[in-house]
Amino acid sequence: MNDRVITYDGHRAFEKPRAVIFEGKRHEVVSSESLFISTGVETDSPVKRGFEVRCEGGARFKLVLTEGVGWEITPIAGPRMVSDPR
Repeated sequence: MNDRVITYDGHRAFEKPRAVIFEGKRHEVVSSESLFISTGVETDSPVKRGFEVRCEGGARFKLVLTEGVGWEITPIAGPRMVSDPR
């Protein structure tokens, strides 16, 4: 598959995502929450940045960008994002 994350044109790859292409389907991001930033300094490992996103139609994904490697896309099942008002 050609799964990928699309960020805003002209921005760095670690900017907030605007769309996710997963299993051949494009999902437009409607909300995004930054979950973590790992600098890798303590463990001499690559920098990682993670997001949890909600897309049109209700699809949700955990997205992790590892510097020098690329994006890891994981679908999320569950009732809500951390920032959902309930």
